Amino acid sequence: MEIKNLPNTSGIYLFFNRQKQVIYVGKSKNLKQRVASYFHNNSNDKNRSKEMKRAIRNVKIKQTRNELEALLLEDKMIKKYRPEYNKKQKDYPSYCYLYITKDEFPTLKIVDEQEKVDGELYGPFEDRFKAQKIERLIYSIFKIRQCRDKTPRRKCINYSLNKCLGPCLGKITAPEYNKIIEEIRDFLKGNCEKLFKKIIKRAIKAASEDLEYEKAANLENSKGYLRHFCKKMAFFQNFKNKTLILKSQELSFLFHKGQIAYKFQGEIDEDDIDIFTNDLLSNDDERQILDRANIVYSWLKDHDDTIEYV
Repeated sequence: MEIKNLPNTSGIYLFFNRQKQVIYVGKSKNLKQRVASYFHNNSNDKNRSKEMKRAIRNVKIKQTRNELEALLLEDKMIKKYRPEYNKKQKDYPSYCYLYITKDEFPTLKIVDEQEKVDGELYGPFEDRFKAQKIERLIYSIFKIRQCRDKTPRRKCINYSLNKCLGPCLGKITAPEYNKIIEEIRDFLKGNCEKLFKKIIKRAIKAASEDLEYEKAANLENSKGYLRHFCKKMAFFQNFKNKTLILKSQELSFLFHKGQIAYKFQGEIDEDDIDIFTNDLLSNDDERQILDRANIVYSWLKDHDDTIEYV
């Protein structure tokens, strides 16, 4: 396809190499302008960009009706083809997730996009540092075990430091411990307003009583961050479990349990909602749905579009 024939519209573009493999997927508000930029000589290009340019043998595009449609399609194509040069980009989202293990005394684990787990995931987090921040906060507030043993037998110093409930020492029963795990699940699902004040006050009080004033101050300062986190996690839960409509002037989306059920302009009838959502099949796993939720959530923060729950 000749660049001069490309449209000045939003969409995605795919670069192919000599072996007809997809080596890069990108999106743009203006396909013609963006694709053309790859074929200009630029002395500031890094080695990986120069290498990719030399490898391009063909370009294919897919026009979209707005930028959000392009973002969602780009995410889908990257997951389908796993292009070599997308992975080399600094802004390539290598997400990770929090996972509650299925042990008698569960603990937290950070998993990446590829690691197989049996259970519910929470996230995504843009990087491991952000996941660890929430992980450390949960350990600090709820004092669940941090050891990685399947069954907590290894006696560590955390109990004596008041940083663990001590299941390895028999200080708490499995039913009592798992009630606390349910509180953590609520928190990670964004259902934390009813627990928020109690949890934070309890943690600040305990830290102050132990003369850990710095820790208490850090927890107090974390409240704003936690409110934002809970709002985001609540949206992710609604996105993957409910039917919702994202209303936009250019193009509206009907999502059902994390899937794109229908795209439309104008209004949609209730009967049509049932038609498009009934028996909607999906091969997407939970990570794909959560990543899609993250794209939509980020889009809504920067645009005037609205969400309605059906």
